[in-house]
Amino acid sequence: MSRWEYCEAVWRPDTVELTIPTPDEIPAPTTYPAAQWLQVLAQLGDAGWEMASCTPSPGGDQEFYFYFKRVLEP
Repeated sequence: MSRWEYCEAVWRPDTVELTIPTPDEIPAPTTYPAAQWLQVLAQLGDAGWEMASCTPSPGGDQEFYFYFKRVLEP
């Protein structure tokens, strides 16, 4: 049975915050300018991350949540 790890990207008009949690510590997001969004996506794909879902902010803000997963290597 496959085990997975997950990461979250929060897109806003001016920034993108990327968070890759680990079971052992509280993650700190890495912040990128929104203009680098396509490069962030390319880096995630190159590292084996697959987008699992995307959802708009429940508050109606110009904010989107992207969730990625990849197989956890043993």
